[in-house]
Amino acid sequence: MTAVYIDALPVDGSSNHLNPTPAWPIYAPVIITPEVVPSYDLAGGLASISNPDLSAPVTVPFVSVPILSGPVVLSVVAAGVLGAATLFTSIGLPVLVLPTVYTSVTVPSYDLASLVSAVSEPVIPAPTLFTANAGTSETPPYPLTHARILYDNLLLTSTVTSTAGTTPNYTLIPNTYQSWLFTGNQSIYFELADNEDIDTICVSAHNLIGCTVEAAYDDDLVGLYTVFGVAKVVTQNKPLMFHIGTSVNARRLRVSVTGSGSRQVGSIYAGIALQMQRPFFSGFDRFGDSTTYSTPMTAGGNIIAREAIRKGYSNTFSFKHLSAGWVETYLTPFLLKAKTTPFVLAWNLDAYPDDVWFGATDSDINPTFMGIRDLYSVEWSMMSHGSV
Repeated sequence: MTAVYIDALPVDGSSNHLNPTPAWPIYAPVIITPEVVPSYDLAGGLASISNPDLSAPVTVPFVSVPILSGPVVLSVVAAGVLGAATLFTSIGLPVLVLPTVYTSVTVPSYDLASLVSAVSEPVIPAPTLFTANAGTSETPPYPLTHARILYDNLLLTSTVTSTAGTTPNYTLIPNTYQSWLFTGNQSIYFELADNEDIDTICVSAHNLIGCTVEAAYDDDLVGLYTVFGVAKVVTQNKPLMFHIGTSVNARRLRVSVTGSGSRQVGSIYAGIALQMQRPFFSGFDRFGDSTTYSTPMTAGGNIIAREAIRKGYSNTFSFKHLSAGWVETYLTPFLLKAKTTPFVLAWNLDAYPDDVWFGATDSDINPTFMGIRDLYSVEWSMMSHGSV
C-alpha cells in the first residue's frame, strides 16, 4: 500500500505544522487501489496488464574485447616555406566626375488640330487611242543599216577625160582587167549626155591604199564642182562607195585621187542605188576569202611549189520578209541586170562603211515565197573582185 501524505493541522492549536502550505481542510479519506504492474515478455514487448509473471533471468553474453593495433608513431610535419611578405600598395580612389546638372526638357508645343478637308478626285484624262506602228514601207528611203546595191551604171554613155594617165575609158568596162593607169595626184571626169539623178558613186578594182579619194558633181557644163559625200582615206583595196541620202541632178562627175606612186582604177559606177527593204537581221560574214591554189608535187610526194592561181572573195547574201510589191517594183530590175553585169554591194554603210563588194553572181537570183502573207525571201552567192 502506498502512503499518502495529507496536509493537516494539530489539534492542540500549536504552530508545528506537518506541511505548512497549502492550508486547506481535511476531507474524507479516499481508498487508493494498488497499481497494476504490467508484465513484459522476453522480447521487451507489453504482454498484459495482469499481475506480472517474472520469468527467469536471461544470461547476457559478454561482448568480446576488440583487438587494438599498436600505436603509430606520427612523424613531424615539416613546416612550409613561407615566401616573403608582399607589400600591398593602397588602391587609389577613383576620380569622380562632378555631377551634371540636367536641365528640364521643354515640352514641345503642338498646333491646334486642323480640320482636314476632303481630297478631291483627280482629273483623269480621256484615254488616248494608240495606233499600231506602221510596217516597213514599200518605198525607200531606208536606213543606212540596209544594204545598198549599185547595178545600173549611168556613166556607160558618158565622155571620159583625165588630167593624166592612160586609157581612162577603161573605167567604164566592168571586167576589172583593164584599168586607167596613172601616177601621183590625178582626176578623171565624166560628162553625161543629159542630167541624171545620182545618189551613189563607186570606185572599184583599184590599188589606191594610202591615197585620199574625193567625188564631186556639177549640175551643168560650166559651173563649179560640189563635193559629193565625204572624201575617203583608202585603207584597203576594196571598192569605195560614196552614198548620199538625197539624190542630186548631175551633168558632170569628177573623181580625184591624191597620192603618190603608180596607181590604177578598173571600174567606176554612178547612179541610183537599190535600197534593200530589210537589213541583215543576223549579221553578215564580212570575211569571205576565196583563193584557188596550185601545189605541184613530184612522183615521190615532194612539194615543188605553192601558187595561188585565182584570188577573190566569195560571199552569200540572204534577205527575208520582202513584200511582194517591193520585190516587183525595186528588186526585179536588179535581178534582170545581175544576169549580165557585175554590181557593187555595201551591206551596212552605217556600221561598216568600208565593207563593199564588187562582183557577179554565179547563177540566177530567184525570190522564194515564204508562205507568210505575201512575203518573199531571196538569196544569192557572189564572186567578188579582190586581191586576197
